[in-house]
Amino acid sequence: SVMSKTELNVEYGASSIVRGRSSFKHPDAPGPGARMPNTHTVRLGPDDGWKSTPLHGLAFCCGHTVLLLGGPDADGPNFVQLYKAVSDFVAAEAGVFEAAFAFATDPSITSLSGKIGLLESSTVDAFGVDGIVMLVVRPDGFIGLREGDADGEAEKAFPEQLSKYSSKILRGL
Repeated sequence: SVMSKTELNVEYGASSIVRGRSSFKHPDAPGPGARMPNTHTVRLGPDDGWKSTPLHGLAFCCGHTVLLLGGPDADGPNFVQLYKAVSDFVAAEAGVFEAAFAFATDPSITSLSGKIGLLESSTVDAFGVDGIVMLVVRPDGFIGLREGDADGEAEKAFPEQLSKYSSKILRGL
């Protein structure tokens, strides 16, 4: 079939090198092992001139890319703090991670940090984001980790989850 020839039906959900879980409330949202959808556009933050860019395009690099997505229930100051913690971790683990980006639906959150961009509500719906979700996109365009969204407590563990993911990748290489 065309799907198998183009490998568009490849899915790594059962792989040992993906972590996290799919969204319980949003079972159709892309989870660990799924290909990153290429149909969503985001706007980079004020520091980057609100430039529109494909969300999946941000992850086309040699290392793993961390995306922090803030939905309608995201707490602004908490989101900014998480983004800083995640960015610091990504900078420290440059051997695995390439970049971290953050996007929120609430424009007031972008005013708290010039690096935080805007997310359209259609993207939030497609990814099943109510509060805050962290995705790690592998260099091959597949989602290697999905965390958060279930409850606010999970968010505090994002850097720890990145650390577990990173050590799993390094062990696997």
